[in-house]
Amino acid sequence: MILIIIIVMNATSPNAASTDALTVTYSSGNALENVSLDLPRGSSVAILGPNGAGKTTLLHSLAGLTKPSSGGVRVESMPIALVPQELSVEPMFPVTASDVVRMGRYGSLGLLSRMGERDRELVEQAIDRLEVRPFAEERFGTLSGGQRRRALLAQVAAQDANLICLDEPFAGVDAPTVQTIRQLISDWRDDGRTVLVTTHDLESSARDYDLVVALNREVVAFGPAGTTLTEDVLTETFAGRIARVGDFIVDTAHHHHGAG
Repeated sequence: MILIIIIVMNATSPNAASTDALTVTYSSGNALENVSLDLPRGSSVAILGPNGAGKTTLLHSLAGLTKPSSGGVRVESMPIALVPQELSVEPMFPVTASDVVRMGRYGSLGLLSRMGERDRELVEQAIDRLEVRPFAEERFGTLSGGQRRRALLAQVAAQDANLICLDEPFAGVDAPTVQTIRQLISDWRDDGRTVLVTTHDLESSARDYDLVVALNREVVAFGPAGTTLTEDVLTETFAGRIARVGDFIVDTAHHHHGAG
């Protein structure tokens, strides 16, 4: 569920990861075109764009799950954690929520090694921090979407990753979970980790992140939210599917609001 891919490591680099003219082509066409980004260590980065903009493909490329058609990917901060937007699991698959959290330690230990005191401490802290305890022994496949999201985020917390990729983490979760995730992202960033979050939510992008990548297959703009989230940039990024309502810009495809 959480994939740790070692690509390259350079402790002296100021960047956690970078892409160089990254292009990814599927049978239906290009998902990403000539994407070049330097993603600094210890930053929170929103990857903003409409459905089909290549946001998930970018995360998968960084995690080593998708092979570039051309260009390159360089990852400096290890390990990497990836939380997918959706995860289909058979309801009777014999793994509990607490098992899922413990899997976060397997990358360091190996599947056959026993957890030590520090490993158990990280797992227990993650279970409590993401409030997984009430459903910890329930089968993962029977959990609600919000409960699954909490268990997967607890897995990341237990893994103690340095580069964290979250694919639409706010989709389909309740308000308390939204606040928990936002605080978690902030805490991870303050700990010196790099957190990448795909979203089409203009409000959270403007308010919560150090940097914003406006993406629609190509990079439309990249920089601080204050200089990136302009009406011109958003119009280009969302192919005109936005509207201004008073002081807010609305993504008309999803009915989210954001600062203009």
